[in-house]
Amino acid sequence: MHSELYIVDGTALVLRPWFGGVPDASRAAHRLLLRLVAGSSHAAVVMDRSLDTFRRELDPHYKSHRVAADADLIAIFDDFAACAVESGVPVFAHPRFEADDFAATLTALARAAGLPVVVHAADKDLFQLVTDAPPAVRVVDTAREWDVDAAGVYERLGVHPHQVVDFLALVGDASDGVRGVPGIGAKTAAALLNSLGTLDRILDDPAAVAALPIRGARALPARLSAGREAALLARRLVRLRIDVPLASDALARCERR
Repeated sequence: MHSELYIVDGTALVLRPWFGGVPDASRAAHRLLLRLVAGSSHAAVVMDRSLDTFRRELDPHYKSHRVAADADLIAIFDDFAACAVESGVPVFAHPRFEADDFAATLTALARAAGLPVVVHAADKDLFQLVTDAPPAVRVVDTAREWDVDAAGVYERLGVHPHQVVDFLALVGDASDGVRGVPGIGAKTAAALLNSLGTLDRILDDPAAVAALPIRGARALPARLSAGREAALLARRLVRLRIDVPLASDALARCERR
């Protein structure tokens, strides 16, 4: 048995067979869950419960294009969650927080206890949790054949894990309705962060930005100035919470028996 905490995005796990038209999607997802957590010392499922999370209070446009789950899909989610709990895998969810926030908070708890973490999910937002420093954190998605460590984050985004939040603040995230800075794409954002390090430095030092040896550098200060507030808001939206209120025995409940 591996002394690791495996965190599984239960919402995504259910949606894959459901979108694929698999009969009894909740049970199909449960069977996959058991395969994913086999051999781990600790396991947890995290799920979304609502689109009206605290992020909607920061920006009413956040995920405004998403359609809330209907009663049938909610019943499938609930059945999957019940199966997980019956199998000894606790489920963490709350209408105010997203599954990724629970993943981030559980990751912080596990690392404080000396446990490495494997997050089974397909969301690049979670790359901000990745670290090679012991106890390490990886993001794994068997369907996409991901097994992402710090080098993998850099390979995919062109920035280091500690820069992922600032990267997403610059480029935005259309899937979540996060705007970012208009006219700043992934390559430009990566070049800015590799040269200047942080979003704050990029926004506060237009002369340094204009002097960078990248294409269109002279035009970037004006774009960044116009998009400053959007970038700062985006950073608040994409940064995962590591302080979601959990019971004092949350990590102990994850122990596999």
